[in-house]
Amino acid sequence: MSEICPIFIFSLPRSGSTLLQRMISLDSNVFTSPETWYFLNYLSFTNDKNIYSLFSSAHSRVANTEFINKEIGAEEFSLIQKKHLLDVMERAGKGKAFFLEKTPRNYFVIDEIFKCFGDDAKYIFLWRNPLEVASSMIDTWGGGEWNLYSFENDLIYGTKELVRSYKNNQQRALSVSYQDIIQDYEGTSLKISDYLGVDLTVFEKQAVISNKIQGSMGDPTGQNKEFISSKKREEMLLSFSGMLRKKAFKRMLTKIENEVAWMGYPLEDIFHELAEAPSASFSMCGKDLYRMVYGAAYMRLQPFVLKDFLFKRRGALR
Repeated sequence: MSEICPIFIFSLPRSGSTLLQRMISLDSNVFTSPETWYFLNYLSFTNDKNIYSLFSSAHSRVANTEFINKEIGAEEFSLIQKKHLLDVMERAGKGKAFFLEKTPRNYFVIDEIFKCFGDDAKYIFLWRNPLEVASSMIDTWGGGEWNLYSFENDLIYGTKELVRSYKNNQQRALSVSYQDIIQDYEGTSLKISDYLGVDLTVFEKQAVISNKIQGSMGDPTGQNKEFISSKKREEMLLSFSGMLRKKAFKRMLTKIENEVAWMGYPLEDIFHELAEAPSASFSMCGKDLYRMVYGAAYMRLQPFVLKDFLFKRRGALR
């Protein structure tokens, strides 16, 4: 029997998962790495979410599934996967009691994670106002330029998967919001401590700020913050300056209306805030229009595949 307990943080990117990771990893019994992406790769090769690769992932999935079901059995193979992942975590954790994993795109394999670990792991769902999430995506990864076309999977599919999975597993999971951490740090620390069976209440906010988790992946800005705070409302609304940005984001939100309402962010409230975003200059509107057209073409034509085909003489299969 494994002596390490996995802790999974499930959230969208830019939801505060790095802050939560830094809070929990203050405990000396918790090992963590910025973002492993290991579970995402290891648990996805038999699911039906196609991947572009040099070989056909669709055919690979059929072959893998047939081999596993025929020669091993799905349940037995799930136990093999669990044993392997626990072994990896124990080797990385070097004697620590917990392994904290927070790769945001784990929502693609969230069902596989629950099936694999069941009651032998801890699960924390982290929620944040989608307006703040999208604003952070624009500022952090777009430098203020419109780029949400690159994150439609996160904002739409990811939100749906997280809400669905939490509803199905809420008896064994913990729900925390980014605002909980910002506005009631002590109360949230106690809530998480009780759920995990550790004591985070002995650590002050300053200790979280000093707890840097270095690596190639993870939050490029959160590691450098010298204080814990929420983004100022005026700064957030600047990310949605102009009618084009407001309309584009509203279209995304209408696809997840039920989910964001369940999270505690009714669309009418978000739309009311969006209406207060400032207007944009003519040049900014022109640039946004270009990036939206470019984004639509980019997501449909996948130019990185074309680049490989033209310059490396190899294409990608699905």
